[in-house]
Amino acid sequence: MLNAVNEIENIGDVISKNLMTYAKKQIDTGFVFSKEGFAQIQKYHEFVLTTLRTSIDALTTRDKMLAKEAAKRKELGYKMAKQFNEFHLDRLRRGLKK
Repeated sequence: MLNAVNEIENIGDVISKNLMTYAKKQIDTGFVFSKEGFAQIQKYHEFVLTTLRTSIDALTTRDKMLAKEAAKRKELGYKMAKQFNEFHLDRLRRGLKK
């Protein structure tokens, strides 16, 4: 359980320290996502939030079924991220900005 809490804390650190700084720089330079890219980011964000909630619920209630669901969602998340990365590269090849 402590390991899971540490991982969640590490994720929060990466988001707050690295991604938010990068996002601010991009916004300041006029960066805009394509509609397709932004929709994928929103979908992934919702997926991650649901997975996080499931993981926290599993930890706090010690529910093994929720823990299994969270583990399955983790694997699905890896696949989703890989697929979205491939879509992103395809958009770049087609000449779309992001």
